[in-house]
Amino acid sequence: MTSRPKTATALKICDICRIDAGNSFCPGCDQTFCSKHFIEHRQQLSRELDTVISDHDYLVRKMEENTNPKLFEDIDAWEIDAIGKVKETAEQVRQELRQILNAPLKQLKCLTDDVQREKRL
Repeated sequence: MTSRPKTATALKICDICRIDAGNSFCPGCDQTFCSKHFIEHRQQLSRELDTVISDHDYLVRKMEENTNPKLFEDIDAWEIDAIGKVKETAEQVRQELRQILNAPLKQLKCLTDDVQREKRL
């Protein structure tokens, strides 16, 4: 890599054609251009920026599509419905378990009632 002279009187040539004197410097790419190539360079940068802006707009649009509130509302409704069904099923199972656990107690009570009735006779 060659270093450029830092003096104001140093002759700068165009980094593209190496013929014409460069009168425009681009600090972004650290190159010197003649008038013709500076215009072309700016046009190229403008096209690249347009592409970046277009890509940005496309991504923003896609993100907005993916954050459709209807989808979130559908998920919320599904969640509420699923939780309701789980609670309903849990209550049914509790009732069945109570019946299963109470069955021997009922049988025992019937037996003790029978024993007490026979005892009284």
